[in-house]
Amino acid sequence: MATQTITLTKSGSAWSSAEEAKNELLVDINSTSFTSNFLVDFPPVEPQYEEATLDGQTLTINRSWPTTALYDEYKTQLNTNDSDITNALLAKGWTHSESVE
Repeated sequence: MATQTITLTKSGSAWSSAEEAKNELLVDINSTSFTSNFLVDFPPVEPQYEEATLDGQTLTINRSWPTTALYDEYKTQLNTNDSDITNALLAKGWTHSESVE
């Protein structure tokens, strides 16, 4: 099993729920030059479990992957655009960190 933890903040945010924060994240990703529908263009490899929480204005997304190989497959799928995604989010005021155990 692999557990992926993504921690995100955005300058000027005023979210009231994790769902609201995730929706804004998706809007910001979808308004980039490389995708207009991230969930269709880069669907997560199934099966995986995801839980999002909001602590103040810090969004944390935890994903549990049945195997490290499935997580690696998903990251390989994103690899071509990973720096583009990161740079686009940074330009919109997001900061993020990711870890996998």
